[in-house]
Amino acid sequence: LKDLRFPLLGNYQKKNLATVICALDILKNIFNIKNEHIINGLANVVKNTGLMGRWQVINKNPLAIADTGHNVAGINEVIRQLSETKYNNLHFVLSVVNDKDIDGILQLLPKEAEYYFCKADIPRGLSANILAEKASTCGLHGNVYDSVRQAYNSAIANSKEGDLIFVGGSNFTVAEVV
Repeated sequence: LKDLRFPLLGNYQKKNLATVICALDILKNIFNIKNEHIINGLANVVKNTGLMGRWQVINKNPLAIADTGHNVAGINEVIRQLSETKYNNLHFVLSVVNDKDIDGILQLLPKEAEYYFCKADIPRGLSANILAEKASTCGLHGNVYDSVRQAYNSAIANSKEGDLIFVGGSNFTVAEVV
C-alpha cells in the first residue's frame, strides 16, 4: 500500500494501523476490497467516521492536545507520546470516571506537570476533589475546577509560549473540549 496517507497523530496509531492493514489484508478478498478503497478510506478516516480525540490538536497557540486514553494501557501510550513532545511546561487537564483504575493511572502521570482537576459532566465522573486528593498521594499537584471547560480555560490562561496543555483521562473529558 504505497502512497498511504494516514491523518491520525500519535505514535500508537502506527500500531493500530498495522493491525488494520493485517485485518484488511484478510477481508479484502472476502469482500472484494481494492487497495484504492483502503488507501482512500484510511486517508479520510476522520472525515468518514467523525473520529476525534486521539492525540488531536485542539489549539495551536498555546498548543493543546486532547486524547481519550482512559485506562492504564491508554495512559501509558499518552505518557510515551508526551515524552517525545517538546514543551517548556506541561498543563494537564484531568478528569476520570469512577470505575477505572484511578490509582494505576495516577501513578503513571508526570509529577512535574501543573494539574487542573475537574469532573466531566456525567454521573460516573469522579469528583474533582477526590481526584485531587488521590493525585496528591502520588505527588501530583494542581487546582480543582468546577468543570472541564473551566479547567481548560484556566490552563490556557496560565500557559506561556512553548507550553503544552494536555486534556484527557476520559472520553467524556475530551468530548467537552473538542
